[in-house]
Amino acid sequence: MSDFTARQKLFDKLYEHRKRRIITFVTSHKIPGALYSTQIAQDALSLFYEILKEGNLRDKIDLLLHSSGGQIDTPWPLVNLIREYCKEISVLVPWKAHSAATLIALGANVIEMGPLSSLSPIDPQFQIKTGQKDEVRIVGVEDIYGYYRLIKDTLELDSHGRAESLKILAERINPETLGKASRTRKEIRIIATNLLKLHLSEDSIIKDIVSKLTEELPSHQYFINRKEAKDMALPIKNMDKKSEEISFKILKSYRDEAIMDEPGISIDFSPQETVKTIELSRAFIETRDISFAFRSQYIFHQDRKIERKGDRWKRMV
Repeated sequence: MSDFTARQKLFDKLYEHRKRRIITFVTSHKIPGALYSTQIAQDALSLFYEILKEGNLRDKIDLLLHSSGGQIDTPWPLVNLIREYCKEISVLVPWKAHSAATLIALGANVIEMGPLSSLSPIDPQFQIKTGQKDEVRIVGVEDIYGYYRLIKDTLELDSHGRAESLKILAERINPETLGKASRTRKEIRIIATNLLKLHLSEDSIIKDIVSKLTEELPSHQYFINRKEAKDMALPIKNMDKKSEEISFKILKSYRDEAIMDEPGISIDFSPQETVKTIELSRAFIETRDISFAFRSQYIFHQDRKIERKGDRWKRMV
């Protein structure tokens, strides 16, 4: 059941306080992730277009973001699309805007954060197959590059040692993936730089921010609080108390509707039932008058098997 009507009232309260229309972009972090969570992806672009061309959003908007990340090819066209209709973007981060969501935030004039808010590094992650059993592992682009720096600079190996070390790397990760990692490493820097250039003019500051977000932080799981983000020279503003309170209520509504804070879904079967089917919203893009939800159908069996089908964005209002 959608809580959009309740969120509309919160959107109105936020507008009364800030005098800016809001667009929300929320993806679920529900676990187990492979079954329930969602990511930022290019299928969001057409939905934002519908909202922007239909909505009376004016020159300044608030974009409320909550996401663990997604595809790196989405933030650049998304921010440019929004800027076709709005001159000034304030990104509101009530909790987390990580990875690809951090990239989106880089394109905003102001990033407003509260005490719980966090951004993250923007170093892309790959799924690769390793070993004879085709085990799937997550490897970061900067982890691969870090290994190269280790053998080249830190260990100061001679040419033979470097060759042997690179041979070991190539045995674990195929050359095509290594080539893709190299291209992606360059791409992420270009995207981040271009997003920052939309509102910052000093090349040295932009270069320093990109370097910190891509390679200087300890891991992809490192969370950047608002003080650290300010120290990086990002356009951070402390969210005022009322904006923080309303934003968090909006986010809680999404978390409740998508059952984000509970692992899995508890299903009770009657003695006559062998299967139960439910629909669940797993991501949201909304404004005052328009609601899109990414919906999936789940089929639960008494033997604990779970099927998911019918993944799709649906206009709810």
